[in-house]
Amino acid sequence: MEKIQLNMVIYAALLGIYFLLLAAGHRRKIIRRAKEYFASEDTSGLTGAPVYHNFLFRHLFLLPAVFLYEQAGRSAAGRKKADSRISADLSNLYPQTQLRDRIDQYGIRKASYLLLLFLTGILLAAAVHSMQMQEGVFAGPQSLKRNAEGGADREVTLAAEPYGEFTFTLRSRRYTQEQCEEMAKEAGEVLGSAIQGGNRDLQHVTEDLSLPKKLEGYPFSISWESSRYSLVDQDGRVYTENLGEGETAQVQLRAVLTYEEYRTELPFTVLLTAKEYTDEEKLDREIFTALARQEEQSLYSGEMPLPEDVDGHALVWTETYEDQSMPILLLFLAAGAAWYVFSDRQLHQKVQERTRQMQLDYPGIISRIVLLTGAGMSIRNVFFKLADDYRRGLRAGKASRYVYEEILLLCNELESGIAEPDALTHFSRRCRSRQYTKLCSLLIRGRSKGSSTLLQELQEEAEYAYEARKSMARQLGEEAGTKLLLPMMLMLVVTLMMILLPAMSRFSI
Repeated sequence: MEKIQLNMVIYAALLGIYFLLLAAGHRRKIIRRAKEYFASEDTSGLTGAPVYHNFLFRHLFLLPAVFLYEQAGRSAAGRKKADSRISADLSNLYPQTQLRDRIDQYGIRKASYLLLLFLTGILLAAAVHSMQMQEGVFAGPQSLKRNAEGGADREVTLAAEPYGEFTFTLRSRRYTQEQCEEMAKEAGEVLGSAIQGGNRDLQHVTEDLSLPKKLEGYPFSISWESSRYSLVDQDGRVYTENLGEGETAQVQLRAVLTYEEYRTELPFTVLLTAKEYTDEEKLDREIFTALARQEEQSLYSGEMPLPEDVDGHALVWTETYEDQSMPILLLFLAAGAAWYVFSDRQLHQKVQERTRQMQLDYPGIISRIVLLTGAGMSIRNVFFKLADDYRRGLRAGKASRYVYEEILLLCNELESGIAEPDALTHFSRRCRSRQYTKLCSLLIRGRSKGSSTLLQELQEEAEYAYEARKSMARQLGEEAGTKLLLPMMLMLVVTLMMILLPAMSRFSI
């Protein structure tokens, strides 16, 4: 008990210290210094957003952090030591900004988030402590409080100084036969008014009764029996329509109260009175009765004739149904709006997929060009050969590839009479890739100057392309691993919940 009180004192003292920091941080001098520190802050900061313009964060955490930062960095030695640790990293990250400003912003931001964690920890610890105090087992200095009947048994650990700790099971409360009889009498009085429901009393019953299965504060399970189930059933539903106009009927209800081995019955007399209907309600009942009669009489016929009049009132029947057209329209309008919003994004994703696919195909393309050129084939014939092989692959059922589609366009331009350098230039522009631009430059330079080193340059480019392909494969693997982080985190949360929930329920947290 003394330890619990000591913990509360500690939490109160820590909150007091934090309030002192708040007071110190809201002095005019500190507010002015905070404005100077974050005057140059923009959205490219370490947190991705300017923290100074968040009103709640600024007043609760940022201003006290400025006070702490200035107090910790008053000595030149301390400020110099801090600079030596972080200035190198900040200068690499932000080479075009003032390093002194970045160091100050970084230090204050770190201190503010530490204060956020500090205050959150204090409040959560105090809340849990308060809950444990309220749910404690001590009813007095030398007595324990049991859970009410029906509650869970609790495992309790007590310390008997100086003899150590003792753990035992504190069972929920039980009742003797005498206690049950006394509580049954009290329950009878409570039930007498509880079962009335919306009726004035039990001698003028026209609406359903409220027959509870449990009474709060009593350990009994209650079941109900009726002397006339056609008028009142065990759930309290009242069927006054089975009574004639102005007729009354008396029904005996019995509440059977049971608790472990104890059992008793409590009788209640209910007087049902036929419900008085307005003229409109009477007409509705007559129409419903006429419909039921027509349905019963035409049960063995393919059609059911509808009553044409009831009590002198002509009836014209139309079918009513719930119109589902408007929700369908709204659904498709929403789908159209969503498609309009995300279509540009999907198009951009396709462009990115095209670029990536062409980069992946580049090592294979240049290796084939090196092979065919080394065999003595001209550049023009090399591309025609690549186009022919691609067409045969398409006829065999292979998937289309973006770069080979561009090669087909290149061959069409060559066949239409466009000069080879111009066609290669058009090809490099359509590919929109640095690798293909370099390849076309090598081919155009080799054709115009007749370079004898073209084959060697192409071989070197092929080796470089394969190294770049390996690097891209590693990057794709890292991206795949990153995408798996979210499912792994969800699995971790589920696992932690499976471990913590039983522990929390055990300690009644």
